[in-house]
Amino acid sequence: MSSLMMTISNNIQTAILAKMFKLDVVGNFTQARLLRNVTSESLSSVVGQVLYPFFSEKQNDNNILKEKLIQSLSIISYVTTPLMFLCMLNANELIRLLYGDKWLLAIPYFQIFCVGGIFFSLQDVNINIIKAKGRSKALFVCNLAKTIYLCLSLIVCAKFWGIYGFLWAMVFYSILAFLLFAILSTKYIRASFFYQCSGIVVNLLIALLPCIVVYYLKSIIVCQSLMSQFTINTVVYLLFFFLVSLITKPFAFRYFVGKIKRMINR
Repeated sequence: MSSLMMTISNNIQTAILAKMFKLDVVGNFTQARLLRNVTSESLSSVVGQVLYPFFSEKQNDNNILKEKLIQSLSIISYVTTPLMFLCMLNANELIRLLYGDKWLLAIPYFQIFCVGGIFFSLQDVNINIIKAKGRSKALFVCNLAKTIYLCLSLIVCAKFWGIYGFLWAMVFYSILAFLLFAILSTKYIRASFFYQCSGIVVNLLIALLPCIVVYYLKSIIVCQSLMSQFTINTVVYLLFFFLVSLITKPFAFRYFVGKIKRMINR
């Protein structure tokens, strides 16, 4: 039943959109969401397949669950956040290269989707903790409440603020869903909610700084070739992201460096 509620909430957006907006808006929305899903939903699916069996095996050891929860969220947010920021920066190039100029109106939709995508992939870590602890009833109630809230918020925001109100309502829904599941999971394993979020906030700031640099750099360096612009944006962003990571040394950065060192030393 929880899975059914999640499926309904994930698909009801298009149904409401089709009732309230014209066909071209629905088309741009669909294309933008499909492109976002390639990254955030794919990662979310992989995370679920890997973490759920481990969490289930350690369901009675809260100390291990706390440790792995924090580590998982730190690593996933360290990967997802810069990826979503890169997609936002390269939205114009990605849409035009993949879909063509006739889908230009999908660019701002895609950028807004990417904001929600940061939190979308983080939900599953906490959901898997709740499932592993056997709290399926709480999970069902939360998913039911989420679905009702989503329907109401989308209808109200679309009515008063149009398509952009609709899109930002989806972003706020993703953030709210993450916070809800984070509070529940930390309650069941007796962890600190604020400690869980601290690593995510750090990674968000680390990814945001290069984003600001590249955003202003794009207004100075303008290439005629879409692929050249995409390459410059990506390379500059990743260089600055690596530099900031090297200075701040967050947990995920140390984790990946350690993995690479062990692979080299084999």
